[in-house]
Amino acid sequence: VENLFNQVISKYGKLDYLVNVAGGGSRDKMAGLDEQSMDAVRSVIETNLMGTMTGCKYAGRELKKRGEGRIVNTSSMVGVRGLASDSEYAATKAAVTSFTQSLAMELGKWGITVNVVSPGIVQRGVVVDDALSRIQSTNFLNSFGTPEDIANMAAYLASEKAAYITGQIISVDGGMAI
Repeated sequence: VENLFNQVISKYGKLDYLVNVAGGGSRDKMAGLDEQSMDAVRSVIETNLMGTMTGCKYAGRELKKRGEGRIVNTSSMVGVRGLASDSEYAATKAAVTSFTQSLAMELGKWGITVNVVSPGIVQRGVVVDDALSRIQSTNFLNSFGTPEDIANMAAYLASEKAAYITGQIISVDGGMAI
């Protein structure tokens, strides 16, 4: 990761923002914690929490040199509400949210904003009718989000238009959180 940041700085001369979108869960191995493999738990922690923190470490270092910049992390409504048989995913997404707010406090004096986008259900592939019915019951727009919905919010938070927004949890969830 450090080499990647060095390559970006070498090629472009600066870093303006970081948007952390990598993440994952153990969907194919969902189980109650008492039955879950600790290897699966570690893998989710490494990807979701450590991956986010690592990116922020190296981006923060570069943005502090400039005295400005944006960091946008991605969490999940599952980090707010929890999800049975996916507690490791929920825990890491809650940790990303708390980490983001702490980092906003830490980096604010350098003019760096740090926010988190917290998606609700986002379409992945084809949505069959029974899944659509379940999805529609989770929010007040009776729909699901698209990857573009999340990307649009991240782009806004990475822009100069969001210069006075920091430490915020922005739910892009069709009203699921209310």
